[in-house]
Amino acid sequence: MRKKIAYFVSHPIQYQAPLLRKISEECGFDLHVFFLSDLSTGSYLDTGFGQSIEWDIPLTSGYSHEFLESTFLNGDFSLKNPKVKLRSVFKAIRKESWDAVWIHGYGNMALLAVLVLARLKGLPYFYRADSTLLCSSPSTAKDLFLSSLVKNAQALLWSSTDNLEYYKHYGAKESQLFFMPLAVDNEAFQKQLKPKKSVTNAPVKFLFASKFVSRKKADLLLHAFANLPDEFRSRATLTLAGSGPLQHQLEEQTVNLQLENNISFVGFVNQQQMPTLLCEHDVFVLPSVMEPFGLIVNEAMNLSKPVIVTDQVGCARDLVEHGLNGWVAKADDVASMTSVLLSALESSANLEDMGKQSLKRINQWGFNQNIEGLSRAVDAL
Repeated sequence: MRKKIAYFVSHPIQYQAPLLRKISEECGFDLHVFFLSDLSTGSYLDTGFGQSIEWDIPLTSGYSHEFLESTFLNGDFSLKNPKVKLRSVFKAIRKESWDAVWIHGYGNMALLAVLVLARLKGLPYFYRADSTLLCSSPSTAKDLFLSSLVKNAQALLWSSTDNLEYYKHYGAKESQLFFMPLAVDNEAFQKQLKPKKSVTNAPVKFLFASKFVSRKKADLLLHAFANLPDEFRSRATLTLAGSGPLQHQLEEQTVNLQLENNISFVGFVNQQQMPTLLCEHDVFVLPSVMEPFGLIVNEAMNLSKPVIVTDQVGCARDLVEHGLNGWVAKADDVASMTSVLLSALESSANLEDMGKQSLKRINQWGFNQNIEGLSRAVDAL
């Protein structure tokens, strides 16, 4: 008999939707998804982007799902937002004779309720999140809670090396650990790969694409770009794709640093347009601090781009080999970022080969590995 797994997650997520479809099509068990909110299925205000957005890809087709009864308050997802009616959580748990529940994070009261109910019913639970020790604030109460969560999990679906160390820090045993990497739909992105036309003496085009918020450090990137020697800066451009509360400040900074001829702002770019934008550029840059992973880097690597990240971007340890398929700068360090930008410019003749190394690496970090890890966890039941 096919096993039945109930998956609880905050809302439809653009990166997860194709994975959930693939799980439903290829795995030998039945998955049913319970969303706490339907917020992302239409136009909604994203406070990080500072504007209303609507994803241009299907988020809920191709897999079994339903939405719990809830109310989304103004602001961001949090412990009490959305406000989920507990009766709908009880109803979901009683809906079928589940063989296990799979829980994504614990940042909402409803997810905590699922954990409690699973324990009370003796129902095995899988746990997955992108938490890392770097991006977590320790406290005695939280540490006790996480130690209990980890100890009692049937499966901990670890998504990166940093995430694996997080679980081990809280006492995970090898028998609980199943590799399920943070990934994007590699196949879909690679279908849109268009080799960039080689033009003699063309400028090296750098791309930043993310929210304009402080931890993404777009301001530091502008300073680093301005610090390049004139002879190198004159043959480089930087595109900033995105939006957010710091946009006006970044635009003013561009003028103050006299970078108007090198820097362009293109606004928020949706999922279907992102491959085209990436293909038009030579190097992708994510200068963040406290970044649990950075899935936009996966996208860039699928489109055969070398990448620049900092040592506080989680994917650096797993996906970026300094000097082979990109560069790793020290976080929050203008001089270090300037140095790696300069390295990329000095290596302009090798960028295409470095991009091929990115593509080779990302092919080992995709949905196939997700399917394998999750299937092994279900089989272990």
